[in-house]
Amino acid sequence: NSLFSTATQIVTFVNKVTYHKKIIIAPRGELQDNALEIKKTKKNIYLFCCQLLKLHKDTHFHSTDVIETHRIKSIFSDNQVSELANAVKVHQFKPLSKKENQLKLIFISRISKKKNLDYAIKILHSVKSHVQMDIYGPTEDTRYWHQCLALIKKLPANIQVHYKGSLGPEDVMPTMRQYHAFFLPTKSENFGHVIVEAMQSGLIPVISNQTPWINLEDNAAGWDIALSDENKFIQLIETLYRMNDKIYTEFSESTIKYIHKQLNSDLLEERYINFFNNVINEA
Repeated sequence: NSLFSTATQIVTFVNKVTYHKKIIIAPRGELQDNALEIKKTKKNIYLFCCQLLKLHKDTHFHSTDVIETHRIKSIFSDNQVSELANAVKVHQFKPLSKKENQLKLIFISRISKKKNLDYAIKILHSVKSHVQMDIYGPTEDTRYWHQCLALIKKLPANIQVHYKGSLGPEDVMPTMRQYHAFFLPTKSENFGHVIVEAMQSGLIPVISNQTPWINLEDNAAGWDIALSDENKFIQLIETLYRMNDKIYTEFSESTIKYIHKQLNSDLLEERYINFFNNVINEA
């Protein structure tokens, strides 16, 4: 997992020099355009060196969607790429409910530029309704977090934003079910486990269109919005605030049904077994 981690770099180099075994690497969205913009120079130098030294000659890449497949092939054109969705545990929850003129948003993610928390806070600056948003996640980038805190201090009185610290994996979904919508205008996700957890929990996702979870509105399962369209984010938050219990509960139920349909775990398990067997046979 990860193309740029120290562990992957060490294994790749040692394998190139000594073992010459087949390696499966899952970049996990690190090669998407928005992701490569973060520490761009350092990453480009590393990729150039990889190609120059043919470090990934024995690498079989694992992608999770067609967009990531194209990105990997654009850089490692000679390597094989297998496309399989991430395996996710399926949970069964009842739809959530909500009072009219009420909205509790939740943001769960690492506090880093890629997750775009500052954008989320700026959107809330323009919301006129009384909205609460709680933030959960480790403060990975301290300087960036201080920038977010400065934005939080400038929020109008009708917006309440609080940082709640990190959550253990077992606490994520029970915590999610205390809210109404999941707000994550991320710059880039190759899958977005937390988005899947949110939808399984019954939350309405309000996310960017930089994830595999697109066309949500067509499936009555939330909204994926272009980051350039700030007004639509604002409009939809206002819409959720005004939504009555009947409409909201139907929306929550539709979201749960949609994500369960996407997570066909038996078929996916079979595909993974075939994938690993094929790579073994290649070696």
